[in-house]
Amino acid sequence: MKNYLKTILFLFVASVVLVSCSDDDDDPKVDPNEYSIDGATSAITATPFWVDGNPNHGTVDHIRFVEPVNKTALSDLFKITPISGTNPLEGTYTYSDSGDVGTYNLTLTHNWDGGFGYDWTTNGASGSVLEIELIKDEPSTGNIYDITISKFTLDYGNWDFAAGTWVSEGTKELVFHYRGTIDL
Repeated sequence: MKNYLKTILFLFVASVVLVSCSDDDDDPKVDPNEYSIDGATSAITATPFWVDGNPNHGTVDHIRFVEPVNKTALSDLFKITPISGTNPLEGTYTYSDSGDVGTYNLTLTHNWDGGFGYDWTTNGASGSVLEIELIKDEPSTGNIYDITISKFTLDYGNWDFAAGTWVSEGTKELVFHYRGTIDL
């Protein structure tokens, strides 16, 4: 009977060790894919994509999110511009509209109709660091990235194109988190 109990105890301890060392735990629990503007939270359901900038048109490379708003034909258009230079995309960036390597900028166009119509757009303001982490390197199916901005102050308003000036209507606070692929 003693050997029987020892065998049972050994099998129990071995199974606990095997389960606790399992590879099933390599993906830690993450925040949901969502963004929040002044506390109003929305899910991120669309896959972002990379847009190559065109210096002739004054545009820079950026990650673009076109997120449908409340099941309407309108979208929130996010342009996140990490300036990585010759470095890989993953990294930590500080907010600045200088265009220097290691900085980022972010613009948001709210309730965008896909053309020139929208409720308001942003002109940056200030932000915490942007972190882009490569979670899984899977070139054949798409690398998985984690993009986090814990706080970003949006200066929202509109451009007065006739006067060539920015007309601020105030500020809004943005929190942003996405984990998934980026169509490159």
